[in-house]
Amino acid sequence: MINQNIWQQLAALTPIEKKQIAKHQFVNDLSPYVLITNGKKRVVNQKILSHHSIYLSKHNRFAPYPLHSHEFVEINYMLKGNCDELVEGEHIHLTQGDVLMMDIGCHHCIDQLDKNDLMINLIFNNKNISLQNENKQKFIIFPKNEDITNTMDDIINEYYSGSIYRGLIIDNYFNILLAKIIRNYPMIEKKVYGNQSRLLVDLLTEISNDYQNVSLSKLADRYGYTKPYLSNLIKKLTGHTFIELRTKKRLEQAQYLLTTSNYSIAKICELVGIHNQNSFYTKFKQQYQMMPSDYRKKNYLTDHFI
Repeated sequence: MINQNIWQQLAALTPIEKKQIAKHQFVNDLSPYVLITNGKKRVVNQKILSHHSIYLSKHNRFAPYPLHSHEFVEINYMLKGNCDELVEGEHIHLTQGDVLMMDIGCHHCIDQLDKNDLMINLIFNNKNISLQNENKQKFIIFPKNEDITNTMDDIINEYYSGSIYRGLIIDNYFNILLAKIIRNYPMIEKKVYGNQSRLLVDLLTEISNDYQNVSLSKLADRYGYTKPYLSNLIKKLTGHTFIELRTKKRLEQAQYLLTTSNYSIAKICELVGIHNQNSFYTKFKQQYQMMPSDYRKKNYLTDHFI
């Protein structure tokens, strides 16, 4: 359930919405940094995510949104009211509680939302999640399901709360959201993850929750598989090794602590489970294109989340 004060935040007019009311037409809400335009084609690129794995926004009301595609997977969640979209040439009508998930490269345009309509856009950067099946379907609709909408509401509450550690909490809620989609819609399983989907979700959740101490040996013992099998499975389905995924998660948490705490870099290394500080500097620079101290100076206390 959405908190009352957050309802008020979402119902309030954004600057773009005020302009669209005044002009009675669409007003671009994206900078040239994240929007590629070529004639009538509009492509939102991955730069909108910056270094973050998840991004949340309210869809601006009072004007139609033109045809566009994305370099990431997008979820449209109809929080209130209803909406009509044209997705890959197919008319889609969303009502309160419906979830629309669109694959990378999916084209869609959105009809005008009015005062009592609220849609939340959730985007995430994961090329290893594909919705396409033998019919080349690029989108899936999940009709209102309380189990899924409860987690979507939790994500929204955390994002707009501004509370400390919200990024860490959102990250874990998102893993739960994907697992719930598979649990409630088992016929979607092969479309989204492949035959080993449930095991992969469990493994990724373990890495996310216990990134400081998790090891391939522990996972093998816990799930009753050999280390080589799990290692090959993770590499096959994600394109990354177990070590790479664990390191990425540790660096994401280090990034979060750099921007939200006064811990020393040595203490942050300890908290995230990296015991070689020189290795931490090298890997952090590889992932974020700058040293940890420079990243902290540039981003400390800014309104970002992981």
